[in-house]
Order: sequence, then structure tokens, then C-alpha cells
Amino acid sequence: MSDQFATVPTPAPNRGKLGRIPVKALKVVLVMVLLGAIGGVGYLYWSYDKIKKELTQVKASPNDAALAQAQQLVDEVGKLIALPEDETPTVATVVDKDKLQEQTFFAKAENGDKILIYPNAKKVYIYRESVKKIIEVGTLNVEQAGKKQ
Repeated sequence: MSDQFATVPTPAPNRGKLGRIPVKALKVVLVMVLLGAIGGVGYLYWSYDKIKKELTQVKASPNDAALAQAQQLVDEVGKLIALPEDETPTVATVVDKDKLQEQTFFAKAENGDKILIYPNAKKVYIYRESVKKIIEVGTLNVEQAGKKQ
């Protein structure tokens, strides 16, 4: 019975070029990949921590952030035109230009334009940040309820 089953030698598997990569080279590549992954995770954590600190500052003093943003806008517009220096403006943003189109002062306004209102100086400015231009300048006419003019 042992004559019936002959052992046939099987050829070695064909590994191609990949089978010849030295173990040392594989270890070096693995270490480099691990170092890259650790570095990437470290960078992501650093970015997260930085944003978290900024958010904490804004939450702690949202008014300070708004004042800083308004001051930056005043500085930009102040390079283009002389602004009243004795007061801080009220800053608004055009959100829906269609609601303002009936008023001639806002005819050229676009969504996103900034409006600087100086009530004491009775001046209003429309500023478009995207092109860094003043779109309109006008006088402020405030009618108080119950007051006849």
C-alpha cells in the first residue's frame, strides 16, 4: 500500500521580489511609519489644544473679542477715510440685502457688508471687506418717537 502513494516534491512558493526584502529593512520601515503616526497624532493634539484655549478665551470674554473685531474694522476703514475719533462705532453686518433695498442709502449694499454707525457724529459708513472699499457714506437721521421736529 505504501507503493501506491508516492511523495511528489512540491516546488518552493514563488515569492517574487517581495519575498527577498530583508527583515531589517522591514523593521526600519515599520519604525518610520510608527514615528510618522506618533508625530501626526501629536500635531493633531497640539492643534486641538490651541483651538480649545482660543475658544475658552472667547467664551470667557465675548465682548472683548467683539471689541477687538470692531477695532480691526475701524482700523481698516480708517485707512480709507477719516473717521470720527471721539466715539466708538456700532458695527452691524448686512444679512439680507433685499430687506434694505427700499432705502436708498442701502441700494448698493451686499450681504456681508459692514455698517459702521457713529450716532454722535451722525455718520454711517458701508464697508465691503471683500474688496476693501467704502461703498457708501451718509448722515444719520434718527427720529425719536414722540418728538416733533
